[in-house]
Amino acid sequence: MWDDSAPLGERFDIRTRRIDKAPLLMRHSTHVGAAALGLVALVSVAGIAVIHNGSPISLVSPAVASTYTTTIGEIRTVSLPDGVRLTLDTNTAIEIDPAGRERRILVRRGRVRIATSDAPGPFAVIAGRGMIEPERGSTIDVNAIERPAVVIAVKGSARLRNSPGSSITVDRVLTAGQPLLIDTGQKAARLPRSTAAWPSGLLELDRTPLGEAVATINRYNRTQILLVDRSVATSTISGGFRARDVEGFARSVAAMFHLSLDRSEGRIVLRVPSQRRANPAK
Repeated sequence: MWDDSAPLGERFDIRTRRIDKAPLLMRHSTHVGAAALGLVALVSVAGIAVIHNGSPISLVSPAVASTYTTTIGEIRTVSLPDGVRLTLDTNTAIEIDPAGRERRILVRRGRVRIATSDAPGPFAVIAGRGMIEPERGSTIDVNAIERPAVVIAVKGSARLRNSPGSSITVDRVLTAGQPLLIDTGQKAARLPRSTAAWPSGLLELDRTPLGEAVATINRYNRTQILLVDRSVATSTISGGFRARDVEGFARSVAAMFHLSLDRSEGRIVLRVPSQRRANPAK
């Protein structure tokens, strides 16, 4: 069965969005607008813009938090004062520690895209037992959805070293398109679930095993898909799908692979029809 807060006095721009449900896409992008309000008081505050059911709701909160999280189905972008942009994938948690000579971004879980400006202050990204130092103007994805965590340079380059206290010595330079295991610096066996489109809420699948595709779509939705038969889990699927459209994805998979679709206890169950199991040659 396949079942798968920032220092006081600095201004942050935080954009949060949920991906509205929509039909199956083929290579279309998702565009979600956001609005922000600033409030001048005795201290600076951060503007937070939330899109809910297509309507902007603006909130403000003090810029004192150092932890940022996303819930299931949420994608959030945080702009730091020096121009660094952090995009948090669904169910992600990071911490920003400004102490010491360099700011540190700790990835606790999930996936985050980090786009540096041309002149950011010194900072490092820590995940697992590794520490990544992006070059100016670079963009990296840190994927801690599964262990070991993986880092890939989307644009530019970065340096991967072992974090303090690690028993393994790592010192590697990443170039664009190169995925490395953060703990060891070894090349990842294959690209992780990280594409250029994920911050927009679009899942681009390219000959992806169906079992893995189901696990990915489940990460973005509280309604879970159950792929009952292992016989189809290794079949591959390609195309673009909205991450929050679990119903549309399930219907497409059922049609593509001739599966039955049932709803049970808040789940969508996909299985090979009984007559096909009895007569697999047909």
